[in-house]
Amino acid sequence: MLDFIKILCRISPRFGKKETEAAEVIEHELSSHKIPFHKQPFKTAVPICIKAELKAEGRNVPCLGASLISGSIPDGKYCR
Repeated sequence: MLDFIKILCRISPRFGKKETEAAEVIEHELSSHKIPFHKQPFKTAVPICIKAELKAEGRNVPCLGASLISGSIPDGKYCR
């Protein structure tokens, strides 16, 4: 199981062609253990990130775009 997880983690970022590759790895793993599954294909779209910035506690933090909406953490729960 750990080998499977390592393989899947190396397929990144998992969208576009890499999404298909990840699906094939998962299908292969399930099939090799004779676990029944049903494929449900659907179309996906990933926005192109033009600019990403993260500010935490007044500091700029290097980051990548994650298609999330700007917002705040009012209780500071996730800040160190």
